[in-house]
Amino acid sequence: MNADLAEVLRSVKHVLIDFDGPICSVLAGLPAPEVAERLRAAVLSHGESVSTSWGSETDPLALLRRISVDRPDLGAMTDAALTRLEEEAVQLARPTPGGKLFSEPAAILAGPSGWSATTRAALSRPI
Repeated sequence: MNADLAEVLRSVKHVLIDFDGPICSVLAGLPAPEVAERLRAAVLSHGESVSTSWGSETDPLALLRRISVDRPDLGAMTDAALTRLEEEAVQLARPTPGGKLFSEPAAILAGPSGWSATTRAALSRPI
């Protein structure tokens, strides 16, 4: 830790740290475009059609948002599928060098709804 950061943190009582990045790269082993493609496949596997506007989206969170706006009836199913994919991705995640130092004494922020389970799964892995 450099001296400037140490000085800033000296008087801080609590630090909130984002999980994806400081702790590990969640999508390092399962890239976002592949997650988006598998998310589309999950929609298809439920007998639903995939809108052409969803076909070019490579960001899984943007895809979830588009599906939820276009087809609110598919929102919960798509969110659950994304959570499963994130849980798979975290098993392949690449730890951030030094990230374990942050994970023990800090509160870690998890993003979208399914990320709390994903975060728990990642933190249970040795880093």
